[in-house]
Amino acid sequence: MITANEKLNQAEQWLAEAKTLDELKQIHDIAIAADAYAKAHRLGLQAENHAMEIRLLAARRIGDLCPPPEPKEAGAKGGRGRKAPEIREAFPESQRLSEFRKLADIPMPEFKERIEELKAREEKITYNKLLSGGKPHVAHASGENEWYTPPEIIIAARQAMGEIDCDPASSQKANDVVRAKRYFTADDNGLEKRWNGNVWMNPPYAQPLISKFANAIAEKYEAREIKQACILVNNATETEWFQRMLIFASAVCFLRGRVKFLDPEGQPSGAPLQGQAVIYLGENPRGFANAFFEMGIILYGQGNHTE
Repeated sequence: MITANEKLNQAEQWLAEAKTLDELKQIHDIAIAADAYAKAHRLGLQAENHAMEIRLLAARRIGDLCPPPEPKEAGAKGGRGRKAPEIREAFPESQRLSEFRKLADIPMPEFKERIEELKAREEKITYNKLLSGGKPHVAHASGENEWYTPPEIIIAARQAMGEIDCDPASSQKANDVVRAKRYFTADDNGLEKRWNGNVWMNPPYAQPLISKFANAIAEKYEAREIKQACILVNNATETEWFQRMLIFASAVCFLRGRVKFLDPEGQPSGAPLQGQAVIYLGENPRGFANAFFEMGIILYGQGNHTE
């Protein structure tokens, strides 16, 4: 019996050879079915993205055949060599045709680069993300991107841990609010430094840095180099880096709404496209819950802690 992955590999080969609208639509439909199968059977992000990548490549080819948005007369040939009724019959949703046209307008090298950026950040590939440029959900809240954590989250973290001894992914401006005793900037490369005590961390959100910082804080907590930590990240529960920290988490706050990060002038900006979570590593999950309970739902984890 042919597997979903083998079916996708076949579709990928057919896509390189496809020339007609019917062939492209068949490949597009196979990719949709494969994506649905991957979700239903929980095959993971890699399988879903494999299907979505082929779907988008097929859609881009179809978009190249699409007529202009407003043909002068019904049945007129579009500027890309296809009669409007033929494509509209295959894809009656006008919104979908518009998306196909937008995909076709992206140069192929840039199109592939956007897909690779999303895969490298372990994000789900979608039409919207690809059309928006494949950019991260939000710039990280410290360092050279100059986005900062709202003070109320820092205050809660300080309340949960007592004080903040170290911020390994920060900047001088960010530390005006964090007030960590020691902090490392991008130039310092906090990954190469020794951390200590109670750690606040809002890591860079782009790969591979987010994975490196997540692995580092898990390793340092396991080795008892640090005592406690509060980590603000996207609630990307499907990623390896998020799961790595959850192994040691004794509590997590899934924040209500989306964090509105601050610009250098302290104004709300840079709101992400997904929600965030604050992960707590330490032996005082009750104290963490008391500090964050008004901000979202608290779940207790399997990390080692005392009640």
